[in-house]
Amino acid sequence: LPFINVVDTSVLINCGVMAMKAKDTEKAKKYFGIAADRKIGGSGLYLDICKIYKESGDTSGAIETLKKGIEAYPKEAGFMISEMVNIYLSTGKNKEALEYLSKAIELQPNNATYYFAMGTLLDQTKQQDKAIASYQKAITLDPTYVDPYLNAGASYYNAGIEHFKIANETKDDKVYESEKKIALDLYSKAIPFLEKVYEISISENDKCDALVSLYVFYFKLGHR
Repeated sequence: LPFINVVDTSVLINCGVMAMKAKDTEKAKKYFGIAADRKIGGSGLYLDICKIYKESGDTSGAIETLKKGIEAYPKEAGFMISEMVNIYLSTGKNKEALEYLSKAIELQPNNATYYFAMGTLLDQTKQQDKAIASYQKAITLDPTYVDPYLNAGASYYNAGIEHFKIANETKDDKVYESEKKIALDLYSKAIPFLEKVYEISISENDKCDALVSLYVFYFKLGHR
C-alpha cells in the first residue's frame, strides 16, 4: 500500500496459497519467498516453501529453504530440522544429515530439539545406543519435552520385537531363551520412558499410545 508505506502481508501469503492451489510453483515460491524475506508467516512458511521444492523434485532448493528457516527461527527449528533429516535420509545422505546436526549442536549446545533430531537419525540408521544417549541428553536439557521419551520407548520396543522374532524362528532352545531374555530386558528399559509420557504429555493420543505399549510390556514381563 504505497500511499501509507505498508505492505499488506495477508495478500502476499494468499497469493502464495492460491498459486499452490493452481499448481503454479514458480509464483508460489515467488510470493512465499517475498513473505519470508519480510519475516511474514513465521517458521511454518519455510515448511510450505520446502514442500513446493520437494513436490517439484528440487531437494537442493528444499534443503536451502530449511537452512534459511532454521537461521531465521532457531527457537522453532525442531520441525524444520526433522524435515531436513528426512530429506537427507530419503536421498541416502545420512552422512550429511549427521554432519548438519552436529554443526547445529555446536552452535546451540543447549537446544534439546537438536539432540532429539540426532537421536531420531541415529535410530533410523540402526545406532540404538547412540540414539538413546541423544534422547537422554534432550530429556536432561528439557525434562518436559515429550518426544524424546516417546522415541526412546519406541526404540527399545522395536529392538525387542527383533529379538522376539529371532527367538520365534529358531529351533535351538538356548538361542530361544537367550533372545527372549534380551527382548524382555529391552521392554523393561522402555517402561520408564513411556510411563513418563503418560505422566507429562497433554496429548490424549500420546497417552493412549503409551498405555497400549505399557500393557504389552507389563503382560510380556508377567506384571498382571
